[in-house]
Amino acid sequence: MLNKIIDLDLCRRRDKRIECDQKVLLLRLDDLTLQARATNISMAGLEISCNQQVAEKVKPFWTPIKEGDEDLLSLNVCLNDENKPLQLTCAVINMYRLSQDVFSFNLKFTALEEQDQQQLEGFINA
Repeated sequence: MLNKIIDLDLCRRRDKRIECDQKVLLLRLDDLTLQARATNISMAGLEISCNQQVAEKVKPFWTPIKEGDEDLLSLNVCLNDENKPLQLTCAVINMYRLSQDVFSFNLKFTALEEQDQQQLEGFINA
């Protein structure tokens, strides 16, 4: 039964999403750099996981996430050893706690340069 629910969820997605385990550097507007892990990625965005200290600096728990009132983050993600890291701008869509000290954020890309889009597409379709 669980597989059917997951399959239905995948059918509703607009973009193909693949699982990954990639290091991500988050760059806030105040020049603070934070480390996280990308757990899945698509042409529209990615999901990251991090510890509580990083999560509170990405988006404090007490601040609501409202559409159109988005906190932008720059991030660098290395998709593989052959290419330079992608430098992307993202907005926080939602966040949730996975366990005692692991938090997850869904981020959407706000803009993709053509070269970054091609590199991302090549990684997803490989």
